[in-house]
Amino acid sequence: MKAIRSTAIVLLGISLLTACSASVNAEGDVPASGDGQIPRVQVSKQDITSVLAVSGHTETKSEIALVAEKSGPIEWKVKEGQAVKAGAVLAEIDGDKITSPSDGKVLSIAVPTGTTAHPNFPIGAFEARTLGIKVQVPVEDAYRLYSTPTKAKANIESGPAAQTCDLFLASELENADSGEQGLPEFVCLLEPEVNTMPGLPAKLGIETASSANILTLPVESVSGSAQSGQVTIISDDNELQKRDVKLGISDGSMIEIIEGVKEGDSVMAVAPEIFDEGPRIDN
Repeated sequence: MKAIRSTAIVLLGISLLTACSASVNAEGDVPASGDGQIPRVQVSKQDITSVLAVSGHTETKSEIALVAEKSGPIEWKVKEGQAVKAGAVLAEIDGDKITSPSDGKVLSIAVPTGTTAHPNFPIGAFEARTLGIKVQVPVEDAYRLYSTPTKAKANIESGPAAQTCDLFLASELENADSGEQGLPEFVCLLEPEVNTMPGLPAKLGIETASSANILTLPVESVSGSAQSGQVTIISDDNELQKRDVKLGISDGSMIEIIEGVKEGDSVMAVAPEIFDEGPRIDN
């Protein structure tokens, strides 16, 4: 079986959008734009694919986390510090084999033999002795990790052509050593035959989610956090009303609206930070 990859990430409780605000006059009315048009957008259906482009560098050894994909008693077949070849069985969880993704060494065992492993939790750390690309997801993009990705497209500066690689969560041991904790770090392991050097700048294109024919709005028209937000609805008689919405995936330009609006609704083009409900728009 393939090596267990990380299947969980603690999504950061960060602000989803940096919203712009429109000017409001003393009466609480929102003026029209300079060309006489009300600044508005319509809820529309389209496809969204969320791809993060994250910068990093190549390295010869990478410390990755081994994460359980299921719950059950664990039985280790190796010891801490033991060197192994690619494909070697490291452990079994309720009959499922966890194999080494490359030549390397078992750095630590977090869940001892005879105890119960839980899905989405690390069971140990592994040093992969093959070229990899290490990246850290910027804080402003962390909300777009809707689930843990397992594949990425790698582009190495002055290196080989772009290629797809397996993606793993960096081990907590390495994060602790670097003093940079809290933001997700990934390692993309390259195939052994890839001919390149350590220390080269590289970029990973990580597809984090994809949805078709969904309700969307520009991110500038929505305020909120990772899953909930607000928009300002414009009624047929030009009254403004804040409305709570449930948010989905985003590609950084458009964002999915799961609940709270319908196709064709008119929404203020700027996020609802200062509007009171009910004012009419000057036009």
